[in-house]
Order: sequence, then C-alpha cells, then structure tokens
Amino acid sequence: MKRSAHIEHHIDIDAAVSVIYKLTTDIEQWPSFVTTVTSVHRIDHGPLVVGSKALLKQPHQPVTEWTVRELEPETRFVWSATTYGISITATHQITPTEPGSRNTLTLDLTGFGAGLIGRLQGRKLKQMLETENRCFRREALRLVAPT
Repeated sequence: MKRSAHIEHHIDIDAAVSVIYKLTTDIEQWPSFVTTVTSVHRIDHGPLVVGSKALLKQPHQPVTEWTVRELEPETRFVWSATTYGISITATHQITPTEPGSRNTLTLDLTGFGAGLIGRLQGRKLKQMLETENRCFRREALRLVAPT
C-alpha cells in the first residue's frame, strides 16, 4: 500500500510577498478570514519560530496540534501534525512574481494509509487548499486596496 500522498494548489496574488507572508504567519488571525479554519490557539507565545505549536480546529475535523518545522522569512512556512496515525506536513511557499506573489500551498501525507487517504480525499483536500488560497488572496487584496 502506498504510504504517501502530495496535494498542491497555487494562486497568483497582486500583493507583495511581505503582505502574504504576514498573513501566512499570523496564524491566530486565520479564523477571521480563512473559511476552512474554525479556531487557532497558540500553545506558546511571541513571534512564530521553529518549534512553535498551535491547536488548529477545522470544520468536521478534530482539534489538531501543529508544530512549526521551518520558517524562512518572506519565503516559506512549514508545519506538521499527526492525525489518525498519518503525518501531515503543510507548506506555505511564497514566490515573487510580476506584479505580486504566487502563494503555493501543499499537503504531504505519510504513513500507513496515507496513499489511500490521498486517493479517497485528494479532491476534497485540493478544494480545501484552493479555498484557503482564495481566502489569502481576498484578505491580501483587502489590505493593499487604496483607502
């Protein structure tokens, strides 16, 4: 049985990388604009750093503890969790484009049954990433809109 799955979605946003990165790493604000996130509670405090932990609740999912694995300022945010015995790594990659940024969201699932989950839930997970990307774009455009 295949022990991994990779799901990815990207979107171009007419906003600077710094705007997208701030939205990406301000995880406690996600419930206010990301419709796939019900709540986020930081276990630690202060700036997000490698090792930071948060409890994230999503619709129809149990509360899951996520741990930051990588932070590259203005570029990349990676965190991981384990649920139902499957390890999930979520990556937020921000790439400069002309005239703004490309936001790429990926989910990598590993462990026994991850391939099956990828096949059975892959379309739903990709739609979730697409929804999250649209939410990030909408919020970024709201922030950079002329007042």
